[in-house]
Amino acid sequence: MLPLLWPVGLALPGEQDRALHALGVSETAKATSLPRLSKQACLDQLNSLPNALVEPESGLIWCPNSKAGTTTMSEILQNKLDPGAPCPLCNKKLWNTRDRLSPSAQAKCFDASTMSLDAKQAFCERGNALSFTILRNPWERTASCYLDKVAKGTIAPDWDTSHIMSFSQFVQWLSKNGDSAALDHHFMSWCAFACTCNVFATLLASERRTPHPDSAHHRSFRCGPIPHNYSLIGTAETLDDDLTTLLDALHWDQSLNTEQAHPSLEECKQNSKCRSTIEAQLGADAFAGMQSSGDLALKLYQHGSTPELDLIELVRRRYEGDVAAGGYSYPPRGE
Repeated sequence: MLPLLWPVGLALPGEQDRALHALGVSETAKATSLPRLSKQACLDQLNSLPNALVEPESGLIWCPNSKAGTTTMSEILQNKLDPGAPCPLCNKKLWNTRDRLSPSAQAKCFDASTMSLDAKQAFCERGNALSFTILRNPWERTASCYLDKVAKGTIAPDWDTSHIMSFSQFVQWLSKNGDSAALDHHFMSWCAFACTCNVFATLLASERRTPHPDSAHHRSFRCGPIPHNYSLIGTAETLDDDLTTLLDALHWDQSLNTEQAHPSLEECKQNSKCRSTIEAQLGADAFAGMQSSGDLALKLYQHGSTPELDLIELVRRRYEGDVAAGGYSYPPRGE
């Protein structure tokens, strides 16, 4: 057996392999509403998604995409794997998604990067693996990242903590800084592996294989495209329906999705630094009439844009692959 880097508190590698083999008769291996991965597709995806969270009993392979349903999925996993236990970290923005869960829940899932070759083989041989990820409208995701990370002073994208970037400055900074190992994963594209991503939208319906990216640059937090198709690509805009489909396929109870909203708008209004940062840009009545985070995002784009500086177009160019993969349209620019 190959050596395995294994998180503290989990079973030893040999125990994991035996447990996975024993789970081969799981009821979840039977037909579901989503396509299960072939053994080769399963292995290829585990190798391409080192940050994916694997729940072995159900066969779930979930690639988290920051600011795109990650908190909701973390809460579902917590409710399934450790029912009734509090999850104070489920809404925390941690480097490793698995670390959000309670210790008991963590012991029942693991990161793909920690799996030995034998463990991957055992998992994929069961034939019930399915993969899932969530896309989000790049314009809304960019605004959400700004409100949640930059405007609150949590992250200084340019490493200069003496000031907080305006939204316009943040978008311009993003447009000049592509995906790299040094970039905070909240700002990375979903669609940014080695192969060309802006054509991925036309290939979602057909299976294909791509070379496995070996460099640390590509083995990062990004989720697509990958060898073969995901069993399900959800979107933040259709998340409730997508999660219903996913839970049905896993034979998990729908009540696991507690649907607790975590809107960036309300969190910003309640955070003094975020509120003052936005009011400094949009005026004292910045939040007047705001019904959703999307309303505030649109106002930020419109206020920060000029005839010479189109923030909406800068985001489109920066996240071109995400726009194509999700089939997203330009947001309105206003008058």
